[in-house]
Amino acid sequence: MKITTEMMMAKKPCPEYTEEKVSAILGDGKTLAEILELKEVPAKDRVWAVVQFLPKIENKKFAIWFARRANRNNITKITRCLDALEEFYVFGTLTKKEMDVCRAEYCAVDWATYSAAYQAAYYAADYAADYALCQAVCRAADYASCRAADWATQIEYLKEVVKRLSTSQNKVSK
Repeated sequence: MKITTEMMMAKKPCPEYTEEKVSAILGDGKTLAEILELKEVPAKDRVWAVVQFLPKIENKKFAIWFARRANRNNITKITRCLDALEEFYVFGTLTKKEMDVCRAEYCAVDWATYSAAYQAAYYAADYAADYALCQAVCRAADYASCRAADWATQIEYLKEVVKRLSTSQNKVSK
C-alpha cells in the first residue's frame, strides 16, 4: 500500500509538516518501507509516520519492545511489569486484575517524568489507542534512564515489521 499525502495529512502531523511539504516528500505515494528510508526526513518523524499506519497489535509490540530496550539495566520490577503488559495487551493471557497488581507494584518503584527517549513507544502505544499501555511503557522507558533516543535501532525494528507484514499480505493476496 502506498501512503499518499491525503492519508498522511489525515493523521495530523506536527505543524511543520504542511500539506505542501508532505506532498513534496511523498510524491505520488510511498510504501512504509520507502518512508523508513527517507534520509532527508528525521528518523523520529519517520518512526511517527510509520506507526500511524501499522496495525494496533504491531504498535503494542513496538511499544513494549522499546520499553524493554530502555530497561537496559534489567530492573526486575520493570521487567515484571513489561512482561505483564505484554501478556495482557499482546497475548491476552493475563487478567486485568493480575495486570493491575503488577502495574501497582511498578508504580511503587517510580513515576518519573517524561523524556524524549520514549517518544517512539508513546507514538506506537498512543496510536494503538491504549492510554494505559502508553503510560506504562513511557514510564518504564524513562525510569530505565534511556535518555538518548535510539532512532536507528527503532527504524531497523520497524523495517522488519513492515517487511513481515508485506510478506504476509502478499501471501494472502495470491
